[in-house]
Amino acid sequence: MNTRDNRTTQSNRARHNRRRPRWDRIFFALAILVGLIVLIVMAIHHSNKRSTEASSPEPTTEFSDIEQSNPPELSETAVMSTDKKTAYNLLAGADISKHNGEIVTDGDFVIVKATEGVGYVDPRFYENIDNAIENGQLCGVYHFARPDTNMPAVEAEHFVETIRPYLGKVVLVLDWEVEGTVDNTLWASAWMWQVYQMTGVRPILYTSASVAANYDWTGISSQFDLWVACYVQDTADIPKQAIDNSKYDLSDWNTVIWQYSTAGELDRNVSSLTTEQWSERCTATTERLESKDLMLALGYHN
Repeated sequence: MNTRDNRTTQSNRARHNRRRPRWDRIFFALAILVGLIVLIVMAIHHSNKRSTEASSPEPTTEFSDIEQSNPPELSETAVMSTDKKTAYNLLAGADISKHNGEIVTDGDFVIVKATEGVGYVDPRFYENIDNAIENGQLCGVYHFARPDTNMPAVEAEHFVETIRPYLGKVVLVLDWEVEGTVDNTLWASAWMWQVYQMTGVRPILYTSASVAANYDWTGISSQFDLWVACYVQDTADIPKQAIDNSKYDLSDWNTVIWQYSTAGELDRNVSSLTTEQWSERCTATTERLESKDLMLALGYHN
């Protein structure tokens, strides 16, 4: 091939290259455009999320989560006067844990968080329960059940060993509220019967009205008292009427404590028990179930 032919070939290639689109530049431009779109969408999503979080109340823990959708605003009658409390023969009290910080309540009774799951003891348990006893208040202690992670027997043992020095001075409570496990009533039954066997004290079940009404509590509702979370009125004056008028049927239970509000700094409760009846529920009995009867109580059948 001669020199002239070479020059002609090179010229043709140059013209062809000028006509051919630069795909690498097009892809680069598209990548930048897509990246900008992604950034804009993320910015809008983040802005909406912050706006939603700003308008939503901060979630609370433990007792305040039960039946807590749209709790009522408290009226002046919600914090019960001495005259009304006496008229309806109700005791007023609160339940507390480390989340309440350094606090000494002035109600008739105080129920203190003691344990949760296996191995956990509320950091303020001993201080809270000692303050309540020294203050001359009726007392209770509760265990926050974790059926999602443990067997009932080991949690019962952990609870009893922790609160053993206070047996005879406190009512015992199982706090039953972990989401996704509240239908496992056999777990709760096993825990309560084992605590009763170990201490001679019949524990009380704390749960929401919907849980107490909607699941099978055979062998529990007839044997153990109920502490119910049921925010159906803005007053603490007449809990029995409030519960009777609610959409939940609690007729199988002996409801002795009613948590009617979680507004403010404390969970507020009233109890229909007298001082003497409260003390009776702290006292151990000599009654124990025979092994075969305990197995039946726990739901094991031949």
